Parts: sequence; structure tokens; C-alpha cells
Amino acid sequence: MSAYSEETQMPGDPARIAGRQAGGPLVGIFWFIQEPGEAPKLVAFSGSVQDGETYRVYINYPEEHVHRWREVGPHLPASFLDCGPKDWPRGRVLFNTVVRRFEVILDKQLQTPQLEAEILDYFGLPGGGKTSFASDPHYADARYELGPEGPRARAA
Repeated sequence: MSAYSEETQMPGDPARIAGRQAGGPLVGIFWFIQEPGEAPKLVAFSGSVQDGETYRVYINYPEEHVHRWREVGPHLPASFLDCGPKDWPRGRVLFNTVVRRFEVILDKQLQTPQLEAEILDYFGLPGGGKTSFASDPHYADARYELGPEGPRARAA
């Protein structure tokens, strides 16, 4: 699975390209979206830690899911036209300046070895337990649940 921004005509993520060329891990936001009968796809926006903004003890990607979704939406297949930024499971990659490690906060349905590996790879994060993953209630309101046969609407 590749990040959606690399598979389509959607504008690339120049910060990711520059950050990866410099060899550094990235902070950012992401969603996993899914079409029926297909594997989930990562949609992500990122930036270098140096270009992030300080939020408490974290270096954070400076944009919100709702703002970036406006950029994503027009490039998605027609089946996603009625979807908004909170409809798909999502999360955020932060850098904790106190413990000097990356933390990924996300919808708990994304806490699978396969999806975590994809997040580690896309953002260039250190593996082997050097990046932490934690579910966060802020990201627990996705309209869709990912599944082996495709997405399904969560019960209200």
C-alpha cells in the first residue's frame, strides 16, 4: 500500500520529499480510506520536525484535518464525495520534545501491525518500539470502520 498522494494526480507532499531527502522523520496528519473490495489507503500530509509548530511539549504539524480535507476531497473517487474529514479513521504524528521520541495518536481501529508499519514507513519514523502508538478519543468518531471486504458504517 502506498500513500494516496503518491498514487494519484493529487499534488504531492513537498515537505515529505524534502524531509526524506534530508533523512529526517516527519510530523503530520493522516487518514486511512477504503473502497469496497480494496485494502485501506493512506492519505497523509507531513512536514519536517524543524518546520513544525510547538504545542505544549510537542512539535506538531501546523494544519488540521478539516483544512487539508478540502484539498483531498476533489481528488478522491466519486464514491467519496459525501465524505468529510471525520468520516475516516485518522490520526496525527507528533514529536515529544521531553522524551525525544515520536508519538502517533490515532483511532484505535488503526492500531494493527500492518497499518502501524505503513505509518512508520510513510513518515520515516523509527521502529523497534522507538515510536509509540496510542488511541485517542479525539479520533474515535469515524463514520466508517475499515474491514477485509471494505468499509462499513459504524453503528450510531
